Formats: sequence, structure tokens, C-alpha cells
Amino acid sequence: MMEDSHCNTAAVQATNDDASASKLSCVKKGYMKDDYIHLFVRRPVSRSPIINRGALLRWDYACGQKDEGKAPYLYVEVDFKEVTSKKAALIETCSPLRNKVDVTAVLSR
Repeated sequence: MMEDSHCNTAAVQATNDDASASKLSCVKKGYMKDDYIHLFVRRPVSRSPIINRGALLRWDYACGQKDEGKAPYLYVEVDFKEVTSKKAALIETCSPLRNKVDVTAVLSR
């Protein structure tokens, strides 16, 4: 039973990578702009137009399209520790990402 729970957790965590890959596909097809999503995707994929449009609508509805420099003052990501730890480590070690984060920001793992 514990093994099933671990498999389910891993499957849920993998949806993060799938969503990031879908967003990158949207960016590459010109549906949206994101200068940094490619840094979060290990295996780029090309999605069909209907999937790209769905990903765009989901992203736009959930987050809204923010102009550069008008991002929210506070951003909190709630996810599995394994997911957020990888993102925090990437932000800390990748200067283009780190330079976008205020020096007083706390990246928690």
C-alpha cells in the first residue's frame, strides 16, 4: 500500500514538469512570452495547437499576464517539497533567475 502511495505522489509531482513543458511549447509557438521557462524544462516537447491554447488559457486565467516589472510583491508557491526544492535551487544557482529575485527574498526549501 505504501508503494502505491509513493507512485501516486510521484505521478502528481510529475504534473509540474508536464505543465512546464506545455508552457515552453506555448512560448516556442508564440502564444506567450516567458524568457525563463526554458531553464525549468529538461525535455522540451512540441504540443498540438489545442493543448497549447489550453495551457495558455490555464496560465492566463490562473496567473494573469503580468508586464515586466509589475509582478506581485509576494509570491508563494505551495507544492511538494521535492518540487519546490528543485525550483529554489535553480533560482539560487542560475544568475538570470537570481537577478530577478529581490535581495531580501527568502527561497525556502
